Amino acid sequence: MSTRRPVTFANAAGETLFGIFHEPGTGAAGVGVVLLSPGVKSRVAPHRLYNKLTERLLRRGYSVLRFDFSGLGDSEGLVRETLMADLYRSIQLGRYVDDTLAAIEWMRVHGGASRVILGGLCGGALTGLLTAPQCAQVEGLFGLGMPVILDGSAVDKVATMSEGQRQGVRKKYLGKVLNLQAWWRVLTLKSDFRLLWHSIVGRKRSLQHRAGDGLAVLGETGNPRFGPAMRDLLERGRPLLLVFSGADRLHWEYQEKFATPHTAELSRYSTVDVVVIEKANHVLTLPEWQEEFFAHCDRWLTEHFGEGPARP
Repeated sequence: MSTRRPVTFANAAGETLFGIFHEPGTGAAGVGVVLLSPGVKSRVAPHRLYNKLTERLLRRGYSVLRFDFSGLGDSEGLVRETLMADLYRSIQLGRYVDDTLAAIEWMRVHGGASRVILGGLCGGALTGLLTAPQCAQVEGLFGLGMPVILDGSAVDKVATMSEGQRQGVRKKYLGKVLNLQAWWRVLTLKSDFRLLWHSIVGRKRSLQHRAGDGLAVLGETGNPRFGPAMRDLLERGRPLLLVFSGADRLHWEYQEKFATPHTAELSRYSTVDVVVIEKANHVLTLPEWQEEFFAHCDRWLTEHFGEGPARP
């Protein structure tokens, strides 16, 4: 029978971080899983996704640590940003890498895991990717909806939206052509005319990949830390699972601004696995979307790590 207990540990700034440590009933050791909180969410994640995933991981024999980043949930620390977009930007640039390194060290010293697999949703997934180059104990990474661009209050989301996003917005507008309420919003000047113009009339923007760019994310808002971190992980032969939701802009951004321009280079690596859950939203609201995500994780873990450290 699996067990769980609350744990605390300090980050590099001396702040106390709170988490839950789960152990399978078989007393697995060696490789553990650290789940990294998404965005401003807690260690539970939307729709209790991390709790449900933890149960699956425990059945495979993995120990699991879920914890709150500094300034979030139960953990100490302050979030000084006043706008959410600026907080997201700081996360995308590595705000919680030190917290993650502290969690990995706790797993090594107290959790019986000399090696770890990192996993997470959105900002949690990206935090794991940015942490991997700094920690030899990271054996692999699985991420759901990992962002490749930088947010921020100064970012013009209309002007920089992806082509997939533009087509999706245009489809919604065209679907309302016969909707009287939609026309009333237009006549009363309540519609977003700039978004309407960009979606209907805007032209596809060409993203040119220049020699020497390496695995850069292209475009004005590309995250300069994404490509180097991915290259490091892949060069060391560490397996990477990227799961995207079909209705999520992050999938379009990954494809248009990173994967497509670097198709030839990415094909050199056999350890990167990209899958899409069709029609799903960013946080996998429906149970069937969650189950598909869990199934992809099960398959990936079996392919790269066997049946797990232990079996129930």
